[in-house]
Amino acid sequence: MTRGSVERLKRVVSLIGILWLVAGCGARSKSSGVVSSLEALRSSLRTELRERPQETWKILHATVPLAASCSEGGLVLEKLLALAPFIGNAEFNEFLSGAVDRVILSNASCFLDAWERLSEQEKDWVATLVAHPITATEESLQQALQESARPDIAKRVLDRARSLADGSRPWPTSP
Repeated sequence: MTRGSVERLKRVVSLIGILWLVAGCGARSKSSGVVSSLEALRSSLRTELRERPQETWKILHATVPLAASCSEGGLVLEKLLALAPFIGNAEFNEFLSGAVDRVILSNASCFLDAWERLSEQEKDWVATLVAHPITATEESLQQALQESARPDIAKRVLDRARSLADGSRPWPTSP
């Protein structure tokens, strides 16, 4: 392994470590629904995107296969999804939308399990990504979700996505 490869690997492990740390600190405030460790992660990620964008994007893209494989019982996916309402960056939201599309198409059951562990606000944000896919069609996502081992949860996800898309629910706002 070259020195550069070792450094890249360290950064990948570092970000994934942060994601797992967030998973371990997942106590939610009943009053605000905000996880303080997610706030710290959001701040760190914004700094990394600003100061080392190329490396950070490589690391983020490296987390998608981990998320799609349901690594660590879906915690990587869950924490990646939980970042949706906090980043507030169009490029990150586009990345996350593509990641959601990929995960649903490759491992819908893992996506649905992670969905169940999200806060209501996080579910709204992820539902907007499902309602407006970037790298897949709405029909392919719907089919993958409906054919999963969790059709009851799939129905809730799709109903929420439809209600956001047709305007019967307001679009979510950042905290």
